[in-house]
Amino acid sequence: MRGAIGVVVLLVALLLPSAALAGTTLRVLFVGNSLTYYNDLPSTFATLYQAAAPDARIETELLAQGGGRLRERLQDGVLAKLLAEHRYDVVVLQELGGLPLCPDDFPSCRDAPAALRESVELVRAHGARAVWFATWQASPEAQRELSLRVRALSHSLQLETVDIGAMLQRVSPTARTRLLHDDGHPDYLGTWLIAAALVDRLAQAPLPDSAPPSCGWQWRDGALDARRPASQQTTTRAPCHHPDDTQWRALRAAIHP
Repeated sequence: MRGAIGVVVLLVALLLPSAALAGTTLRVLFVGNSLTYYNDLPSTFATLYQAAAPDARIETELLAQGGGRLRERLQDGVLAKLLAEHRYDVVVLQELGGLPLCPDDFPSCRDAPAALRESVELVRAHGARAVWFATWQASPEAQRELSLRVRALSHSLQLETVDIGAMLQRVSPTARTRLLHDDGHPDYLGTWLIAAALVDRLAQAPLPDSAPPSCGWQWRDGALDARRPASQQTTTRAPCHHPDDTQWRALRAAIHP
């Protein structure tokens, strides 16, 4: 999860028309790295949000880089530029995988809490709601320690947080076999869990009984340009995917144990 995989990307990912155009519009910016752009989390989120709140309109954008850190997005000015030019309702921040449980040989991780704080302050200064998508550790023991540190950091920043790692550990074994790849990236079910947890937090409506198919983009590493939408770049439509009913019940149960 640390390697540099691609370049910074900005995607106007999805504008879903609602049954009632007069409904509210939620504009969400996702900021992160490959843990966010794998399986096109913004599209899965938007598809599921639309199912939970049919009268809503959803606009999602993605600012991500393989192995990217929030500090880099602060230093290159891209996050500040987007916040100044667009009106977002919510900004979902995803920092380094495993933060704030930092190994000794990973010094950039020690700066991550400060970068998270500065990012939250920047988001709030532009009138948007900041939500931290906290990541995971593979083992139950490491995840328990990570969750403790996530709660402490969230409290210190007064930051709304979705602890995905804790939810991953709660998914029943029948659905958990393919939530993560061996390299720690989410498989489709892992992305569905992240999307469901965020929709549950933001939609103010219950999750649907069944998950609708999500048909997002398949990223080609290193071939993306921050100045153009994905539809104009060397990306392809990914195969549509959704959990079956048994898997979906397990994912929903992990959000509300």
